[in-house]
Amino acid sequence: MADKITRTVNTYKVSLIEMVKTEEGYSCKVTGLGVHKGTSCTKKEMRTALKAAGVHVKPGATMEAEIIGKTMYSMPWEQFESLATAEEVVAEPIENEE
Repeated sequence: MADKITRTVNTYKVSLIEMVKTEEGYSCKVTGLGVHKGTSCTKKEMRTALKAAGVHVKPGATMEAEIIGKTMYSMPWEQFESLATAEEVVAEPIENEE
C-alpha cells in the first residue's frame, strides 16, 4: 500500500454573542450565526464567516466557534508531490555515492 498524505478540515459554527437588555436585567444572547470551514478558526476567520452570513460585527465583539463536523481528505503521496508547489526547501537532497 502506498503512503498517503491526509488533511482534516473542520466545519465550525460561529456565533456572535451580545449582551441584551431584558425585563429581568441583562443576559447574553446569540445574535448571529455563520459557518467556517478550515483547519483552524481564528478571530479573523470568525468575523469573515459572520459577515458572509450577513451579520454586522462590531469591533471588540464576542464570538465563539464550535466544531460541528470533520472531514478527512487523503491522496497518494506521489499524486500530491506531482500537484503541489514547493514553498520552502528544508533540506538539500542527498546525492547517492556509487
